[in-house]
Amino acid sequence: MRQFKSLLKRDIYLNKGSLLLPVLGVAICYLFLILIDLKWGLDLGNLNYQMKGANMPFMGLIGVIIGNIMLCGSLLFITVLGFMTPNALNDNIKNHCEIFYKCLPIPPWKVVISKVVSTIIIPVVIVLGLVLLNTWIAFLILGHTSEISLGALIRFTLSILLFSFPYLLLFGSFFIFLSGILKKSVVAKFLGFTIGINILINIFRSVSGVKINTLSEYISIWLANPSLTGKKIIDVELVSQGFMDNMTLNSGINEVSRLISTSIFSWDGLCLIIATAILLTSSIYAYKFRKLD
Repeated sequence: MRQFKSLLKRDIYLNKGSLLLPVLGVAICYLFLILIDLKWGLDLGNLNYQMKGANMPFMGLIGVIIGNIMLCGSLLFITVLGFMTPNALNDNIKNHCEIFYKCLPIPPWKVVISKVVSTIIIPVVIVLGLVLLNTWIAFLILGHTSEISLGALIRFTLSILLFSFPYLLLFGSFFIFLSGILKKSVVAKFLGFTIGINILINIFRSVSGVKINTLSEYISIWLANPSLTGKKIIDVELVSQGFMDNMTLNSGINEVSRLISTSIFSWDGLCLIIATAILLTSSIYAYKFRKLD
């Protein structure tokens, strides 16, 4: 345990700059909103939404909460998938100390798990704190515009984060695995490989006339409904009906939160866990048998 703590502390220290990126991004957005308010004024409480003739002033608050989740979620995915996990197993190469750490009696699984915690779990905890803080601030400013409780908003926020976490863990594990195989420029090589495959498929389609999607098109289709079993991850009609069937805002939002959060506890969720476990196990062996330069 002491050995793992030492590894984790080192990994956190090496990634301290990237860990602060979501905090910096949220701070810049707050500064931007303050400047807009000082220059032109900002009244989100007057944002209404008309649905079947019914005035819904609470949409201003919901819009801010959704924007908050999208902002923090985007910062999280960019930080984890763009900066941290692609270089997870290559920091010793960058710091010219891979031979030294390879000679230490440290099991490869401890190295990989430390990378998972420092590059995925800790950023998720940081962003979770930011999202909850922003939700609380939005409720203080706009809570008077609706009858939605702070508890309902927090449950809604947590349900979306709970739904997104397995996918972040899957993609992060994939890039950690790539970092165990590719020693430099992981993102650039992955993008180059994707572009190269797309070009070859387009040439094949032009020559043969066979209708086949490119790798990017397959990825886009999957991202539109990220299911590994072909089933809809979130049934929009069911979620909408669950909201409309409840007479109060709080009960409606709570029902939506329940449907979103429980959708991951399915065969798709199990497939995500299995795929992540395979990638992490492969990362351990890739790191263990990687040749030293």
